[in-house]
Amino acid sequence: MFFRVITGLVLTINLSCSHYGSINKKVHRFIDEPQKVIWYHVPGLHEAHISILKFFYRDTSIPTAFEKSTCMGKMWRYNLYEIRPDSRQSFLSQISGTKNITNTCNSYSYKPMWSYMRASGYFTAFLENETQDPNYSLLAPKCEQNRFRDDIVWWKMARPTSKSKTFHIQEEKDYKPGNVYFDKSCTQSPCFNDLMTNTKNLISRELDPQGSYFFLVSDSSLLEAIDQNNLKAIKTSILKIESMVDYLYQLQEKNPDMLVMITSSDPVPVELPSTGKEWKSFINGRNNLVFKNSSILSPVWAKGVRAENFCGMYEEAEVLQRVMNNYTNKRLELFGIPLM
Repeated sequence: MFFRVITGLVLTINLSCSHYGSINKKVHRFIDEPQKVIWYHVPGLHEAHISILKFFYRDTSIPTAFEKSTCMGKMWRYNLYEIRPDSRQSFLSQISGTKNITNTCNSYSYKPMWSYMRASGYFTAFLENETQDPNYSLLAPKCEQNRFRDDIVWWKMARPTSKSKTFHIQEEKDYKPGNVYFDKSCTQSPCFNDLMTNTKNLISRELDPQGSYFFLVSDSSLLEAIDQNNLKAIKTSILKIESMVDYLYQLQEKNPDMLVMITSSDPVPVELPSTGKEWKSFINGRNNLVFKNSSILSPVWAKGVRAENFCGMYEEAEVLQRVMNNYTNKRLELFGIPLM
């Protein structure tokens, strides 16, 4: 009898180490550590772009995929040298956890997030959708980056050369960290396989069998469309972005041990036209969007385990810490009474 009482107390205490609460009117489990982390990075993305989804493509009463997030935060976008650094600098700051970022090869000398994750037992991989402008790519061609990418499998949606290592969703291959694999379907532009197709297949075929994994996905097509002032491409990109967010959030709901985070860099706010002739002209396909300077605050959305770490305002360089560290205080409780 005494043994049963002690066993019951121990189980009660252990179950109390993790507890449920709510954020944004959603039930949320605190303290747990994610076994799967998916980071979707979208340069150029600003929360104002969601208004195009909300007021142009659908009934405004229907929530967008972004509204299913557990938390939304804002990051200060500056480093030690400038306010509003470019997309690559901001992304490197988020990955490396430092504000000492410039457009030089020194910025690739810091230990990236995936190296910490791999040391913790995660399989690490990166899918990069390259655009026409190489300045958007995280893989700076003139830098010696062997150590920077040592701990990650790098899949790149760009045209392969005769000497390139390659990948294809229909191929079974043993991918090695430290290598960059170019998409065979990108021999012509655009790639035959789009980002969603590659993401879904790589997760199911390469990542899920690994158990714990860290998967970084980056897509610069929106920022390129904004820079080109191509309204049609902007609308198409935003629709694809929401489809990706919706897919990743559905995936998280099937995997309670997963964290999904969406970040931006070089976000460009946009204003929809007002009602009347301007709105009618916009609906008919004419470009009546008003673009502003890139924002000094960059948005973050998160859903799943440890999403609570991404609420609030903080610097871009804190993203690494907020993924790696658990900021909630673990304590043992017995019937709601703290024991330690």
